[in-house]
Amino acid sequence: MGVAYVANVNSNNVSVIDTKTHEVIATVPGLTEPTDIAITPDGKLAYVTSDNIGNIYVIDTKTHSLVATIGTTERAFKTVFTPDGKLAYVANDFDPGTVSVIDVKTHSVIATVSVGVNPEAVVIIPN
Repeated sequence: MGVAYVANVNSNNVSVIDTKTHEVIATVPGLTEPTDIAITPDGKLAYVTSDNIGNIYVIDTKTHSLVATIGTTERAFKTVFTPDGKLAYVANDFDPGTVSVIDVKTHSVIATVSVGVNPEAVVIIPN
């Protein structure tokens, strides 16, 4: 079964839609203004950013439940994963802007890199 995840910024939740039946099969509550979603390369986790408060919510895609909340020092905006899925890079849209480097296994920020004003996206070129 395929699913689509939808960040509902004003409802403070994420809807999970079955892509075959086109029905909501789950709702993940308790998120503050979710704005963007990225899926780990293995498909096991969804990282949901909250641009206004700097949280990254981690959702287990099998159970559709919140398994961790990662705090950054700034407004978490867009997430990208390394091809092996071990690290996540999160553009923190703020002034001065940073990128948070997250260890996906431990759900922790392992580095913060200053990059300039208002970074809104990040991409990784696999080698």
